Amino acid sequence: MKEGFYLRLLGIFSDKTYRRERAKIGRLWLDMDVADDSYKRAKGLMYRKKMQKDRGMLFVFDSERRYSFWMLNMQFSIDLIWLDKNMRVVDITKDAAPSLSIFSSKSYSPRAPAMYVIEACSGFASSSKLKPGNRIKLDFK
Repeated sequence: MKEGFYLRLLGIFSDKTYRRERAKIGRLWLDMDVADDSYKRAKGLMYRKKMQKDRGMLFVFDSERRYSFWMLNMQFSIDLIWLDKNMRVVDITKDAAPSLSIFSSKSYSPRAPAMYVIEACSGFASSSKLKPGNRIKLDFK
């Protein structure tokens, strides 16, 4: 299958492990896996069957851009919180739906350039009361 071949080329099945950080975002805490290199960012949350409500993933990029995320091989819906280099919320994508096909997978991008992206369980953005323009502080502990 071509799709599997290309994913292996990207290192998707690498045995790299994620660093985990605990952060307070708005009123809520998240334990986040940090995706800070191309292999981890490419794999993201693919193939995970579920995620606890207090878990998430923080994507860290080298510069601000309008990065695109897709939901290929996801098993559950998520919220995407897009942050600029100053940790200001530039956009929020709520309830991004999973896709199991490369041909039907929708791509999501922020309205403004972002340097960080938080993937959290669907509903997190509403529960945390975050809105575009809010500045958040990631209190790593």
